[in-house]
Amino acid sequence: MSSLILSRNDFTGSLPSEIGLLIGLTQLLLAGTDFTGSLPSEIGLLIGLTLFVLADNGFTGSLPSEIRSLIGLTKFNLAGNSFTGTLPSEIGVLTGLTHLSLAKNSFTGTLPSEIGSLIQLSSLILTGNDFTGSLPSEIGLLIGLTQLRLAGNDFTGSLPSEIGLLIGLTRLLLAENDFTGTLPTEIGVLNSLTHLSLADNGFTGTLPGEIGSLIKLSSLFLGGNDFSGFLPSEFGLLTGLP
Repeated sequence: MSSLILSRNDFTGSLPSEIGLLIGLTQLLLAGTDFTGSLPSEIGLLIGLTLFVLADNGFTGSLPSEIRSLIGLTKFNLAGNSFTGTLPSEIGVLTGLTHLSLAKNSFTGTLPSEIGSLIQLSSLILTGNDFTGSLPSEIGLLIGLTQLRLAGNDFTGSLPSEIGLLIGLTRLLLAENDFTGTLPTEIGVLNSLTHLSLADNGFTGTLPGEIGSLIKLSSLFLGGNDFSGFLPSEFGLLTGLP
């Protein structure tokens, strides 16, 4: 059996450790099935997995370090659970990932620098957790990203200038964090952006004129910060805004 698809059911209880016996699996899709409890360490035996979706369940506990064995994963979606603890540095071994969503959990701690090893990522979605600390500069290595969604966490510090290396971004959503400092001028390099949300942080200083280069923007949210000074005239170039 290569695919196990149990999504949208009403199962109860935990995922049995015997799941690790299904070593031929390439797809394990369990979204919306009401599973609870910790993810068994035996999940690391499923080394052929490419799609692993556990979204919208009641899983709890930390991610087992055995996920480092799932080196064939391209999509890893744990959104909408109650996972806790830090994101293990072993996540950096999963270099084939194109989509990683940990949204709406209770992950804590800093984002490990090993995240920069996931150079195939197109979507990184960490919305609605309790991540803290500064964004690692290694985020700039993810040059294939089209979506970076970090809203609703407790990230602090300034945005690293390396954010300007993510020239393929269409959505940069950083609202409801504790970012501070000025907005780096490198933001103007991200001229594929259609959605930029920096609302409800602690950004300060003047808005850089380079923001006028973001001519594809259809939404821009800057409310709830401490920006000061004059609105740059380059804002007039953002004709796509409603």
